[in-house]
Amino acid sequence: MSAIFKKSTADKMAFKHQPKSFKIETSAVASEFVTLQQEQSSDFQIADVVATQAGIEALRKKNIETQVEGTVLERLKEIEEQAYAKAYELGMMEGKNLAFEEKRQELETRLQKLDSFLQALENRKINIFKENEIAIMKMIFQIAEKIAIREITLSQEPVVALLNSLVTEVQGADAIIVKLSPEDLAFIEGLRLQKVKDVERLENVKLVSSEDIETGGAIIQTNFGEIDATIPERVEKAWAVLTSKLPILKKEDPTTP
Repeated sequence: MSAIFKKSTADKMAFKHQPKSFKIETSAVASEFVTLQQEQSSDFQIADVVATQAGIEALRKKNIETQVEGTVLERLKEIEEQAYAKAYELGMMEGKNLAFEEKRQELETRLQKLDSFLQALENRKINIFKENEIAIMKMIFQIAEKIAIREITLSQEPVVALLNSLVTEVQGADAIIVKLSPEDLAFIEGLRLQKVKDVERLENVKLVSSEDIETGGAIIQTNFGEIDATIPERVEKAWAVLTSKLPILKKEDPTTP
């Protein structure tokens, strides 16, 4: 039958047991044994209790940890080298792609400039052809003008056709006055005296001499207004008609290289 003691009584009757501790140290023999087992394989097995007491187990664990640590470090080194190699490869690839992209953009810019230059050159060529065509037309017109004036000066017959044409245009007018050069007036009056048929329409027309009018030209005055048929005016009108049919030059872009 068990009894329950008070704490004061228990403290007097009971005592604290402190077991003796034994310091375990690894002997030189144990270290040599572990080293020999690592270097050569053996069927000899030491008991776990003995291994623990002799410190062999601790040496084994430490040796295993060292081997594991070495393996891990070696593996980490391999991984690090592979990572560096991969990073270098990626860096090289990225650098090549970047360089390619820069060169591609540069090439595209140069091609665009080349296209602009070729287009400007084509436009310039077209304009040169048109300029030459205009210059040739001007020269032809000036030559034709001089020939026409020379023909009018040498022969006064064209003035008769001119006057008949102008009088026909103003048939409804009450009074018609035609201003001519003195030479043309004398020529028309001579035809009237000869009663030439071509001047019959001019019977009711008043002819007036004017020093301001060149041979071959005329100014018609009526109650409706005035018609300028002088040589310069007719030449200007003819040139205006011709100019409207000349090619139009394309404006060049001053910014184009």
